Amino acid sequence: MQSGLFSHVTYKFQSRPDGIVATFTLEEAQRIPAYFDNLPWFTDGELNDAIHAKLPFYDGTLPTVGAVVDQAAEIAGEFLAAHGLQAAIEHQVIANPNGDGNIQEFHIDGAALKISSLEFSDVNLNSSKMVQQELAELQGKPYSRMAIDLFLTEQVRPIYQRQGYLRAKLGPPEIRLTGNPNQKLPEQIPVFVPVAPGPIYRWKGVEWSGNSLLASTTLTGDLGLKDGDVADGMAIEAGLDRVREEYGHVGYLDAKVDALPSYDDEAHTLSYKVRIEEGKAYKFDALTITGLSPTAEKRSRA
Repeated sequence: MQSGLFSHVTYKFQSRPDGIVATFTLEEAQRIPAYFDNLPWFTDGELNDAIHAKLPFYDGTLPTVGAVVDQAAEIAGEFLAAHGLQAAIEHQVIANPNGDGNIQEFHIDGAALKISSLEFSDVNLNSSKMVQQELAELQGKPYSRMAIDLFLTEQVRPIYQRQGYLRAKLGPPEIRLTGNPNQKLPEQIPVFVPVAPGPIYRWKGVEWSGNSLLASTTLTGDLGLKDGDVADGMAIEAGLDRVREEYGHVGYLDAKVDALPSYDDEAHTLSYKVRIEEGKAYKFDALTITGLSPTAEKRSRA
C-alpha cells in the first residue's frame, strides 16, 4: 500500500464459526494536479512520464501530503540529474493560478534562469501597449511559470472575456530556443505563449430563483445584458456584483448569489441559472465616531 494514497482506513471484525473475518475500508486521499513551476528544461509531458514510469498509479494528480509526494519530487530530481542538471526539487500546496482549488507545486529554490521576453501567438497581444507595459513585471525576472500564469489570468484573460471569447485557452508557456538542443540553456530565456481564442459567445438570458424581495426583471436589469449581446465575461461578473449590491441597499447584507453558467458550444451561447438566498434583513442601530471634533463628527453624520 502506497503511503499517502489513502486518507484513512476503517475496519471491523466479525466472528464466525470458521474464524474471525476482518473487513477493511480504504478511503482515497484527495488528489490535486501536479504543477511544475521553474523547470523550463522539460515539458509537463516529459516530467509526468518520468514520474509515471516509477509510480504507475500517477495520473498527473497527487495527494496533498504524504510519502508519495516526496517520491514524485525525488523522481523528478533524478530525471533532471540524468540530463546533467543537479537540483533538489521541493513541493508545496498552493492555490491554482488557472482556476479553482489547489495544486501540488514543484519548484527549484534559487534557479538562476530569467525571462528575457514573452511573445504571444496572437499578434494583437504583441502590439498591445497595455499588455507590453504590464510585461515589465516579468521581463528580466527569474523564470516562474506561476508568475506567467498569474499574468495570463489577471492581465490577458480579461481582454478576451470582454470580447466574448469565454473559452480562450492561454498557454501553457513554452521555451523556444534555436541552436544545439544539448547545450546548456542561456541565463536569459525567451518565453512563447500559444493562444487559442476560440469562438465568440453571445448572451442567451438568465433564469432567477429564490428571489421574493426583488423582481426578476429588476435583477435582469442589473445584469445589463440583452439576448444576442456579446457575452462580455467581465460585464457579467460586474452585473452579478450589482445584484449583490441591490440586496445590500435594502438591508439584506448576507444575501448569497449562486450563479451557474450553461454553455451551448454548438450555438456559442451562454445562459445562467442564478439561485438567490436572500437571508434576513438588517436594520441600522447606531453609529459611534471617535477621534473627531464635534463639528467634524456632525459633518460626518450628515
